[in-house]
Amino acid sequence: MNEHFNNHDHTFAEFARRMNRDSRKAMIDYPPFVFWDSGIDQAKIQADIKARPDSIFNKLLGLYIHIPFCSERCSFCRYPFYIDTKRTDDFLEALYGEMDLYAGLLDHAPLRSVMIGGGTPSILDERQLKEFLENLHQKLNLKNALQISFEAHPASLNERKIRILRDLGVNRISLGIQSMDPDVLRTVNRTQEKDHIKNMHAAIRAAGIDNIQIDLITGLPGQSVESFVADLTEVLSWKPASITVYEFIPSSLTSFYRMGNRFSDADLKRIAEMAARAAELFSLAGYLHKPGNSTAMLKPGVYTLGVTDAFKFNSSFIGLGPFSHSHLTGSWRYANSGNLNEYIQSVKKGRLPVERGIRLDMTKELVSYLFNQLWKGAVSKRAVEMLYDAPLDSFTPILERLRYLESRGKLLIREHYIKSLMASQEEWLTYCQYLFCDDIRQRIFNFIKENE
Repeated sequence: MNEHFNNHDHTFAEFARRMNRDSRKAMIDYPPFVFWDSGIDQAKIQADIKARPDSIFNKLLGLYIHIPFCSERCSFCRYPFYIDTKRTDDFLEALYGEMDLYAGLLDHAPLRSVMIGGGTPSILDERQLKEFLENLHQKLNLKNALQISFEAHPASLNERKIRILRDLGVNRISLGIQSMDPDVLRTVNRTQEKDHIKNMHAAIRAAGIDNIQIDLITGLPGQSVESFVADLTEVLSWKPASITVYEFIPSSLTSFYRMGNRFSDADLKRIAEMAARAAELFSLAGYLHKPGNSTAMLKPGVYTLGVTDAFKFNSSFIGLGPFSHSHLTGSWRYANSGNLNEYIQSVKKGRLPVERGIRLDMTKELVSYLFNQLWKGAVSKRAVEMLYDAPLDSFTPILERLRYLESRGKLLIREHYIKSLMASQEEWLTYCQYLFCDDIRQRIFNFIKENE
């Protein structure tokens, strides 16, 4: 049997487990972040942006900005940030410098979407918030941007900030509630009050921003099924545009994990029951919700546009700020330094603060697209042909691997589409590795051997 199709289930399952235990290595990108190269020549990235703007940005260009500060560390959080908000102004000065660097490289390329996340973007005070958004509009081409999305922690939001956001073009706000149960909030070290949360949601809507996303989490320490159902029932009564219910992932970067806590079988059963109740409540409230999808919508088209474009169209996006990732379609994936001092000093020297990256080719781009589309459930062969200027059948090695997965009962291949038969995230993460390019598969084998 061909080496490609030897049974590597155990190796791939172990690799997926290790990657998802540490979210900085999580398999949300292809090729996996752990295999990106350090010390890359960023001049090559700049040259590719300047010399090939049409080929890189002929799709839908998005922008992500990471505001890396929080006022506290919630025990469930696995994302990178800093508690020291005294350095916020130093960071913002460097961020404006990074905007200037890209303004020169992009040459006024229009942005379709902007996503501002963190950290906690709403931790900026009113002066900083206004200055930040004004610089964003002045330095980059947002004239035709369809969506500017802003993540907010209810506790650091007020009506004055909401007006600043509205007046400077923000038309979607993601309100990270997670839970409104006082006992759960104390357990996870999160400070917020239910009445203030409700008031902020009402204030956002009163300001004329109708595209409101609400985030909740299942499986939090101390959270009962009844507590979660009460939170979701309350939120549904507000009729936000969309609600995302995330499952708490106790990765090695969470305080929960570092304190020696792990999920029990009873915890997993409780989380599954919460997911089932969420699906039931979404249906009763008239929200559009697909099985296995974490987001429910009151009407189509209210997703975070940049994320949708990146997954649906394999589009390019630029990441600004520490820890942020960028994707130049057909050319690069790369990540900024997460060290705040290194980030600031790099920008002061007129250099992009790039820490790691990896070169891309057409095959890696297609594998990335298939990887993400199969998680959503299916791949359109017509979409592949439109995006990659060639039918899927012309990519022979990839087609052979797809057929192998079909022989294993993991896919259903039809004339116009390929449907995933994989029932869980774990199964998807394991078996989609059979699609990976030879060099990435070899790195996986080497990684597992070196870390046995």
